[in-house]
Amino acid sequence: MKLRSGFVQIHPPLPSRWRPFLRGALAVLLALLAIVAALMVLCWQVLTPQPAEWSQAWRVGPLRGRVSMPTAIRLATHPMGLRLLDGRILHTGGGDVALRLDADGRTLHAICSPCELRLSALGSRPLRVQRAVWTITRRMPDDFTGGVQLDGPGQGAAMLRASWRAKVVAGGLQFEMSLPATPVRDYYRVLAADLPELRRARIEGTAAFELQAELPAGRWQLRPQVTGLAVDGLGTEALRGARFDTACPLPAMPEGGDGDEAALLAGFGRWLPRAVIAAEDQRFYEHAGYDLGQMQHAWSANQTARGEQAPTGASTLSQQLAKLMFAGDERSWRRKLRELLWAVELDRTLGKARVLQAYLSLAPWGEGQCGAQAAARHYLNKNAVSLTPMEAAWLAGMLRSPDAQARQWRIAQRVDNPRIARIVDGMRPMPRAERARLVAQAQEWRPQPRVVVARAGRAGQLAQGEGARRKGAQGGRAMLLARASSGAARGPSREGVQPAGERSRLHGCAVEDEGGRAPVRSQAGSNPVGDRLTYASGEGRHPDHFTREAQVVPR
Repeated sequence: MKLRSGFVQIHPPLPSRWRPFLRGALAVLLALLAIVAALMVLCWQVLTPQPAEWSQAWRVGPLRGRVSMPTAIRLATHPMGLRLLDGRILHTGGGDVALRLDADGRTLHAICSPCELRLSALGSRPLRVQRAVWTITRRMPDDFTGGVQLDGPGQGAAMLRASWRAKVVAGGLQFEMSLPATPVRDYYRVLAADLPELRRARIEGTAAFELQAELPAGRWQLRPQVTGLAVDGLGTEALRGARFDTACPLPAMPEGGDGDEAALLAGFGRWLPRAVIAAEDQRFYEHAGYDLGQMQHAWSANQTARGEQAPTGASTLSQQLAKLMFAGDERSWRRKLRELLWAVELDRTLGKARVLQAYLSLAPWGEGQCGAQAAARHYLNKNAVSLTPMEAAWLAGMLRSPDAQARQWRIAQRVDNPRIARIVDGMRPMPRAERARLVAQAQEWRPQPRVVVARAGRAGQLAQGEGARRKGAQGGRAMLLARASSGAARGPSREGVQPAGERSRLHGCAVEDEGGRAPVRSQAGSNPVGDRLTYASGEGRHPDHFTREAQVVPR
């Protein structure tokens, strides 16, 4: 019906012969809508996860929900689902994945070329391979097998081949993968073919692994097996007697083999080398530059780490030395691969004693200090040879996070006593009774920087702890009792005393330097008993930036 110029126009009714057709079409349409709705309800019910079942969230426009992953996997791997996937291309963050179904209709191939894998455990740089092929074959509705092949770049390139098996359960997916013994050099040619070390390194040995994982729990266990790993050709033999132009030069190494260990480590005293081994690499004398057992322990421990808990490390002292000298500190899997090559060759060419000597000479100890000697003077005002077992354990414990540990001591006057106790307990050799006594004392121990005693107007002498106080209380002549404080001073102190090269100067007295060098005498007069003074101290060209406080006491 229409209104036109004030008139009502009525269309004639449709012919009667069209009415059955329209009614049939409408019925078919309603039936199709009902079928679609029923299928949607059925799919919704089928894909709706059961309580405690593995599920994944989804969202389409305003609609959202969760889908049962076991059911989705069963549908996708059904013969009809596989045919629907054949020929499709999936655009993923790691690259385009082409899906192709075999002629038998049972095996699906997923091909990615090039392909990237991003995992937080691998660092900021993705793992990149030239070509990756993943195959999947459905044996039973909940049981699948397949293989993985990773190809390196270039014609005749190396490849890595692994087989896998998965089983779908209500709680998730149980996954197993194994890679048979494969030359280690093939791992490098596939995963990091452009590493500069590969141009000259000769790599021997094989590696195999088994992987077990559970999804969505994220639990996984890797069991590697390395046989006969050896590296040659990087030229580390030249380091046996070399000096290095670094921020902390490595001392010249005397000639000889591991039999000269006592001479090589004499400058670090009795306790610090043992403490560093206990803290950083307890199997130092047992491995060949890498420790698979520690790697497995670290992988397991890091799975359960929560919040800001520091990850457990697995680097040996040889690997840490390789990082300091060659590989750098970039957090990436490429750096780890480079580090492993250098560590294995360093361990062979230098031997354990030289590796430990070089590490103690180069290791960063926080607050700009490099090497054990600088750290001992900076934090404790003494030579490394004079460290007590507890002091050595404290310094060794700082190596994990030196700047953070230094800040904790400077600001809050706190140290990690449980870690110090664990390090002392791991120091070998040490008599059992003495170790038990020190472990008990470590719970309340605090660093006590070395005390410097100086006589007014005369050359001073060094004493230790309370012994200096007792010695200073004898006689009636004035002397100065100085202890390194926790404050930092750069440049002259408030009293205007300048750092004096390898000497330390106080007003009105002379101070003998720690190494027994000749004292520097001040021109000022003697100070009265009870007067408190401040002075600055330096070690050679590198001031240790400590403010020392001194008080005149009767002698």
